[in-house]
Amino acid sequence: MPMSPRLLRPRATGFNPKSINGLAAWYDASVASSITLNGSTVSQWSDLSGNGRHLIQGSASLQPTYNATGLNGKGTLSTTGTQWMQASAFAASTSGDYTAFAVLKFDSLTGQPYAWQRGIVNGAHSLLVPSANTWAARRAAGNQGTISRTITQSQFYIVTTVFKSALSRIFVGSSVGTDNTSSVTAPTGNHVLTMFALDSSTRSGHPGFAEFLYYHAELDATQQATVRSDLNKKWGVSL
Repeated sequence: MPMSPRLLRPRATGFNPKSINGLAAWYDASVASSITLNGSTVSQWSDLSGNGRHLIQGSASLQPTYNATGLNGKGTLSTTGTQWMQASAFAASTSGDYTAFAVLKFDSLTGQPYAWQRGIVNGAHSLLVPSANTWAARRAAGNQGTISRTITQSQFYIVTTVFKSALSRIFVGSSVGTDNTSSVTAPTGNHVLTMFALDSSTRSGHPGFAEFLYYHAELDATQQATVRSDLNKKWGVSL
């Protein structure tokens, strides 16, 4: 079914994420028409970038829950167990450079949970919470840029992760963490994007998302600030 043309228009803030080159995937839970419901759970979260990388979960028990007014009157997706969704239309990239932005929360911090990952477990880029006061941009089993900032459960944050050939970096709001400058290669294996990512029920963390933007490029400081400012204005989440 064709997607509504209104999904391709700039939003009320005046900023369109597609105006920055390299947008590979864009999921926005405030756009109700991008959500395919199976009762109160979500079987598909459509990609608004135009690249067709829709997040899909066919098993009802693994589908996240949709809340039409989950954050300041706008829609969100949340999880209570081992729910996850996956977009498999990502092709192999010759570059490991990317920038990802997420408006997300954790309703639990059990077992060092992941929020998302791209690639197979031992060759993935991911966002990990190693402890209640640490966020990490992680490559495979290491090479992680970290930031020390206490995580309040069920509170939404704007989190930015950046990877390039010799850098992993993370921001929470506009605060930058400690970089890791080890060699960082592109995601390996099947290259899929997994959201609400879990490798076992003991690492659940019950993550929730309002919006997620994934660019196949290292955005410069001005571009990053523009995206974060837009997410701040739209969702009312402090920087």
